[in-house]
Amino acid sequence: MLSVQDVTKTLAGQQVLRGVSFDVPAGSVAAVVGPSGCGKTTLLRCIAGFETPTSGTVTIDGREVSGAATVPPHKRGVGYVAQDGALFPHLTVKGNVGFGLPRRDRTPGRIASLLEAVSLDPALASRRPHELSGGQQQRVALARAIALRPKVMLLDEPFSALDTGLRARTRESIGAVLRDAGITTVLVTHDQAEALSFADQVAVMSGGSFRQVGAPTQLYTEAIDLDTARFLGETIELSGVVSGSTAHTAFGDLPVVATEPGEAVIMLRPSQVRLVRASGAAAATVSRIEDQGDHQHVILAADGVPELLVDVPSWDVPQPGERVSLSVSGAAIAYPGSPAHA
Repeated sequence: MLSVQDVTKTLAGQQVLRGVSFDVPAGSVAAVVGPSGCGKTTLLRCIAGFETPTSGTVTIDGREVSGAATVPPHKRGVGYVAQDGALFPHLTVKGNVGFGLPRRDRTPGRIASLLEAVSLDPALASRRPHELSGGQQQRVALARAIALRPKVMLLDEPFSALDTGLRARTRESIGAVLRDAGITTVLVTHDQAEALSFADQVAVMSGGSFRQVGAPTQLYTEAIDLDTARFLGETIELSGVVSGSTAHTAFGDLPVVATEPGEAVIMLRPSQVRLVRASGAAAATVSRIEDQGDHQHVILAADGVPELLVDVPSWDVPQPGERVSLSVSGAAIAYPGSPAHA
């Protein structure tokens, strides 16, 4: 449905996009995740037609829309939801949702069905944007975009202004609507958890190019390098020496995926590690506890490891000074280099 091939973009003499390529199958959801300033929004604007790529092509449903012959934004079959929703403040919900529809289609029944599609009460149709919550405003913006039956939906950090609980609920609601409607979707975000939970395919962007593209689980468990692994979530990093499929560390021998032998950073995800209280000799000592509400950060010290952070449930927390061992599930990944704490 959507194909971006070797797209570059130069703004004010600076190359913002550097040969970006990816394909989004029809009806699927892709997320582009990266830090602020990495080129995410510029890429989205090139797909929408608000920016023209310096080189490369954008193809939607088999039709090249940016390249040899540029197609204007309103003829691309693209819906765009901005970070702030961009609702018209002087129009009611009904007016916003119906904006762009032919007059004959702006019926109460049509507006009500669109509001229901994004889990909004049709009774809100007479309200103005300032009378709605942030989550409701975002869903009105989505209903307005869906009303035009786009082939591709582009979401530019649409949940970033919402509080944590509302953000998760709105994201789940919008994701369900888009999948039920079979709309090919691209989300750009700087929130790693949001990208991993929302999309079928995730592209990690840095410095105007993609570091890695793949399924969320693949990226999280098989990040191409240590910087990407760190960006996608919390890591536990140990110095080690790899021999075959085993890494020798201060916490004992750990299985690793096939890699080159020698010194390396041994990376685990916190979910792989469980603390085991030991009555005899143990690998580490609990230095301190940091309260996180539903879980606790337990900071450990061991020979050659100044600090190591492990999450544990709040109802099963060891005490400072207690000796513990680590139980590891699954294989670690070895990367060349030194741990962050070294």
